[in-house]
Amino acid sequence: PVAVLINARGDYLLGLPAVRALSAMFGQRLTMVCRPGARYAFFPDLVLGAVIEPAITHTVAGPRFDPATVVNAVPDCDLFLSLNPWRNECSDALVAGLSPTVSVGFDASFSVPLALDFGKHSSELTFDVPRALEPGLHLDDFTQPPEPPRPYVDLARRLVALLPAGTRPVCI
Repeated sequence: PVAVLINARGDYLLGLPAVRALSAMFGQRLTMVCRPGARYAFFPDLVLGAVIEPAITHTVAGPRFDPATVVNAVPDCDLFLSLNPWRNECSDALVAGLSPTVSVGFDASFSVPLALDFGKHSSELTFDVPRALEPGLHLDDFTQPPEPPRPYVDLARRLVALLPAGTRPVCI
């Protein structure tokens, strides 16, 4: 199986329960495609097989990446899982290049199309992908707080220590 999550950083936090569920289902058989650094920053503790982090350019038309980079790194794909709520020519070329037996995603072009319901919370929407494979899965079983890598925690502590006493930082 190949799972793709190429989005903004906040989407990785919101999609983390879905990635955790897929990791629990497939373990080292799962190939994860994500933005550079996402493996280290968002799921360092998950059991995954290959992790492919193609260079990404964000444009008005959405994220752009070289699908050939991924296709060349994946020898065989029986199951393709798109955790992205969008589709563009890069993602279309990726699916075409991998030629999976089964594909799951938020568009009628996938062999298992999912409803793109933006009325749902983003975590719930992304979790529809693993739930399509195992309908009995519950989002709450995969929503434990993330464990940020130690260097990130240390940096945050150093930054807070620089603030004057009584400061109440706001993070966006």
